Amino acid sequence: MKKKHVLIIGAGVIGTCVARELSRFEEISIDVVEKEADVGWGTTKANSGIVHGGYTSTPGTLRAKFEVLGNRAMERWCTELDVPFKRIGAYVLACKEKDVEILHQLKQQGKKNNVKGLKIISGDEARSIEPILNKNIIAALDAPMVGIVSPYLLAISAFENARHNGVNFHFNTKVISVEMLNDHINVITTDGIFLADLVINCAGIYSGKIANLFGDTYIKIKIYKGEYFLGDKELCKGITKVNFPIPTPVSKGILVAPTIEGTVILGPTSENIDTPSTATTYEGLEKIKESIKKIYPDIDLSLVITEFTGLRAKDISGDFVIGWSPKDNRVFHLAGIQSPGLTGAPAIAEYVGNVFKNRFSVHTKKQFDPIRKAPRRLSEMTPEETEQLWEKDPAYGRVICRCEMVSEAEIREAIRRGATTLDGIKFRTRAGMGRCQGGFCTPWIMKILAEELKKPITEITKKSIDSEIVVGNTKEKTYYEESE
Repeated sequence: MKKKHVLIIGAGVIGTCVARELSRFEEISIDVVEKEADVGWGTTKANSGIVHGGYTSTPGTLRAKFEVLGNRAMERWCTELDVPFKRIGAYVLACKEKDVEILHQLKQQGKKNNVKGLKIISGDEARSIEPILNKNIIAALDAPMVGIVSPYLLAISAFENARHNGVNFHFNTKVISVEMLNDHINVITTDGIFLADLVINCAGIYSGKIANLFGDTYIKIKIYKGEYFLGDKELCKGITKVNFPIPTPVSKGILVAPTIEGTVILGPTSENIDTPSTATTYEGLEKIKESIKKIYPDIDLSLVITEFTGLRAKDISGDFVIGWSPKDNRVFHLAGIQSPGLTGAPAIAEYVGNVFKNRFSVHTKKQFDPIRKAPRRLSEMTPEETEQLWEKDPAYGRVICRCEMVSEAEIREAIRRGATTLDGIKFRTRAGMGRCQGGFCTPWIMKILAEELKKPITEITKKSIDSEIVVGNTKEKTYYEESE
């Protein structure tokens, strides 16, 4: 059969996982367009990084279905893609007798969703594992299947594996309009026209706007803003599980959890906004402080190193929107993928793969390779391993980011794997994510970026076009000069 050309709009964790899954098929060619300069820079880069357990989603919904399936699939995906993943478990904490009844309801809801291992324990049992929990906590729902993962590393690894298997990615490419023709679809972007047989909408908070281009006005996205604190690794001592308050109708609540990198995340708030904004607010951050003190009254917030905001896409239905457009069966929507979207990403991708396989009778490539190997990290090596690498490549001996122990060699490899900006380096290597937040290493990373990309340092950006760091040279000689 003639190859089907698929265009995926959006390279967040959903778009990259779908691209990776579809790249296994012989009869499909794939392009991905992304308006940002890198993968995972929307909702993906700024969320809690929790692999949820399946007990808070309403039974019978797509959210419940893919939360449970995604939780089960995550470990396999992370093994294949060489992404760190841990099942550390979670507590949902009750301070009042009326809250204990909610714990029982969540346990029953989890049972209906085919979640196993849930149990209710006493406050003392919870404190035997987490000694610094508030003494007012009288009970907890223990959910051992909950895990933690890096959302941006999952997206980056899926991108690398999809690209390895033949997918083409186009960054700084924003969709402007579409033309629905009899034999194909024209997708007009800021980087030209893409011809597609099929289009998959994975545009995150913009998935409603993309759906509207195809005449699908039934998808209506509300944007929710969530503010966070990020604490350094010292704050992680004594915090071993994901700790939730009693959930509300609109949110799982402000949590405290270790991250897969060893820091601590606190948040998020939940605020419906009309216009996308990632600004943090005094009110939002105070709300986090107030809520966190109910879980950990003695937590040392002086160890917070930064704060940030993430945006989530919620469809007015309250559920994920997954399926073919009722107006044109060449368009497939993955819209309103709010929490637990990260958890569901592998299962959603596999579902899309099965839909395409069944509809188009496609076959798996003999040469499909599901394995991606992560780069070596200096911070995780033994002294003996470090010494061996130094001898092979002296760049491993030059530490650029002292807070996170990131070497020059790691930064250069990140660029060769696709990073083109400071944030691209940060999310791949953690350079600039430590206590000083790039205060020491930024100029050195810029210099390396300029050398590797063969650009003047004035063109090196933080995250995208129009985010240059420097505006000119104070001396005649630039950091980068073309080698002869």
